[in-house]
Amino acid sequence: MRPSPTPSARGSSSAAARSAAAALPRASSSNASAPDRLSSPCRCNRRRGVAHAPRPLPRRLHAPSAPRAASKDSPQPPSTAAVATSSPPKTAEEAINRGLAEFHERKNPSAALALFDLALASPPSYPFAAPLTEDEARAATYNRACALAALSRWQDAADGVLDAVNDKGLKLDVAAKDPDLRRLRERREWIDLLEEAKGGVTTGSVVRARAEAKSPFRGLRLFLFGGLGAGAGLGLLIIVAKVAQALQGGEGAPDLNDSLKNLAINSAAVAAFSFLFARDFRGSARDRAAAEAEESLSRLELALGDGRVVPLANFRGRARPVLVSGPRAAVAKALKAAAPFREELLERGVRFVGVETDAADPDGEFFEVFF
Repeated sequence: MRPSPTPSARGSSSAAARSAAAALPRASSSNASAPDRLSSPCRCNRRRGVAHAPRPLPRRLHAPSAPRAASKDSPQPPSTAAVATSSPPKTAEEAINRGLAEFHERKNPSAALALFDLALASPPSYPFAAPLTEDEARAATYNRACALAALSRWQDAADGVLDAVNDKGLKLDVAAKDPDLRRLRERREWIDLLEEAKGGVTTGSVVRARAEAKSPFRGLRLFLFGGLGAGAGLGLLIIVAKVAQALQGGEGAPDLNDSLKNLAINSAAVAAFSFLFARDFRGSARDRAAAEAEESLSRLELALGDGRVVPLANFRGRARPVLVSGPRAAVAKALKAAAPFREELLERGVRFVGVETDAADPDGEFFEVFF
């Protein structure tokens, strides 16, 4: 989490602040993180709330972002029923520092969230006399997102990080390295966040990079073939005019044989460069379409056996997922045929994802991963 804001002089709080704000209960809350290793078995589901039972695989592969909560920019203060009657915070800075203590020392993200909400409350609910400074707003917004992540409120946490980065001046690198957000970074909400965050990596840039990696220097080749083909085409027009002048004859007419020879050379050049340009252009479109499909598939979510839900993109650099799609019998047959090579496949990082299209789940298909 981000350090507390820089201390500054504050005036005394109003009577309404002292009566409305109070210390929060200190119920313990576990914030232990799940292990990094991907374990089996697990089921894959594109929905954000994945239950233990099999869930349907959507008919479409693209993964639109979930709608953002309308209240992300205006956090609500805790209700008076949720606060105690002793030691209310007198300033927003004190509320933030108490929230940090609740989160880190007492492992109570719910109490920390209430304190951060109190510091971020909008008028007339804002209980403090001194206005919220820029540093305090950035610290409260970001630490609030960390508390939401500890409570597994993933979309709200991602919205909070996005608000802190885009509107409060937080560097994305802080959130990318914060251990309190490790589990959020494993989820699809983080990928969606990077699409909109300042300094983030968009899907379009990833698609272009992957397409270029499949055929290096394709852009340079398209430029060269296009330029040479255009030059040859311009020369062909000039030669055609000379051939017509040679056919008419007369004084000063060019030699017909030379003109026909130049016509043949320019025609062959135009044909060759046009073919090479069209081949690379079609290949670029094909590779881009394949990269877009792979990026769409990478957003499909896997519900792991330890309770973690991660997008398929998290397998990059760790494993090579292989989708085996078909009826239950066909999937079982394919896995049985691969069984003798299990150890070798595991050493190479290959993981099978079975897509049973005739699953018993009445809602449709589901994914099951076999390690």
